Amino acid sequence: AFAIGAERLTPRPGNVLSQSDSLKLLVLVHNATLDPASARASLRAAFSVLQDGKVVAKGKDQTFDTAGAAPTVGPIALTPFAPGRYLARVEIIDEVSKTVVVRETPFEVTAPTPGR
Repeated sequence: AFAIGAERLTPRPGNVLSQSDSLKLLVLVHNATLDPASARASLRAAFSVLQDGKVVAKGKDQTFDTAGAAPTVGPIALTPFAPGRYLARVEIIDEVSKTVVVRETPFEVTAPTPGR
């Protein structure tokens, strides 16, 4: 497991999770453009989970005025997710430089293992 502050992050081989698990998404953002007038950044992070190209879960947009940030969402209970393949997506919008960066990670949800 990894630790970031008080948070413990446990990687899953192959990004395979059970419906009895929960999902937490985290991204580290750095080097946002600073507004010359205010010396502040203007970042927005939007998390979503997709299946077959359709959004099945969406977090609230998060905003930051610093050059670095660590947006996170979760835990997201996977109980209502049907077994199958999904895509976790984060979109980072830098309002000062007018750039958008999208990162995606596939994961799989499986039925719970009996006795687990």
